[in-house]
Amino acid sequence: MRKLFFAATCAPALALAAPASAKSLNCDDGWTALNDQYNEIAREGTISGSMQTNLQDMKRVAAALHAAGYQDACEGIVEAMKDMADNQDSRDRYETASMDSDAMNRRKAAETTEAADNADAEEMDEQPEWKADLARAEKVSALTEISMEELADLDVHSSVNGYDIGDVSQLLMAKDGGEPKYFVLSHGGFLGIGDTEFVLPLDMAKVSEESETMYVDLTDDALERAPEFDAARYEEDGEVYLRKVSDTWED
Repeated sequence: MRKLFFAATCAPALALAAPASAKSLNCDDGWTALNDQYNEIAREGTISGSMQTNLQDMKRVAAALHAAGYQDACEGIVEAMKDMADNQDSRDRYETASMDSDAMNRRKAAETTEAADNADAEEMDEQPEWKADLARAEKVSALTEISMEELADLDVHSSVNGYDIGDVSQLLMAKDGGEPKYFVLSHGGFLGIGDTEFVLPLDMAKVSEESETMYVDLTDDALERAPEFDAARYEEDGEVYLRKVSDTWED
C-alpha cells in the first residue's frame, strides 16, 4: 500500500519533468510498448528490481484511475513511466526519490513507536501507587516471604478500584488439616464493631509482600454475592461447610 501511494503521488510530479514536446500517451495505449522498453532496460541491468516492482504498482494505479474516470491522472502516470523508460536520468531521480521516501517512512515509524513507548511509560508513571503495588502482587500459592499465619493480619483492598474493603480475620480449613482454601473477610464496622464477615476463596486473592496487602477482584457492591461466615456451622463440621461455600462461589 505504501508503494501504491508513493507511485500515485510521485508519478504525476515526475511527468512534469518529461520533455514538453513528448507526445502524450493515451491511458489505453502504449502498455505493450512500455513493457517492451522496460524488459529491454531490465536486461541491460539499468533498472533495479525494486523499481520494476514499483512500476508494476504504478501501472495498476493508472488502470484503476482510468477505470474510475480520472483520465488526466492516468495519462500523467503513463507519461512519467514513458519518460523513465526513455531516460536513465529520470530513472536515477526516481530511485533517489524512492529511497528518500523509504527513509522518511522508516523515521516516521520509529518516531511513532518511540512516542507510543513514551506515552506508555508516562501512563505507568501516572498510575496510582496501589496499581503499581497490585502489579507486584502474587497468588497466595506463590508467596515466599509471608506465612499463612501472617495472612490473617493483612488489610484487604479491591483490585478494581484500590479501595480498602476490610481485613482478613481468619483462614478456614477442614478439621483434618491441610492448607487453608478460604479466608474470612471482615468488612465494614468500626474497630471490629458492626463488621460483616464474608467467606472468600483464597485463590481469588493476590498478595503484595512489599506492602503486606491482599487484593481481591471485588468491590463493596460485589460483596453482596459473597456468603456470610457462619462460625457455628464451621465449628460443627468445617469440611461440609466449606463444600457448601464452594458451591456458592461456583453458582
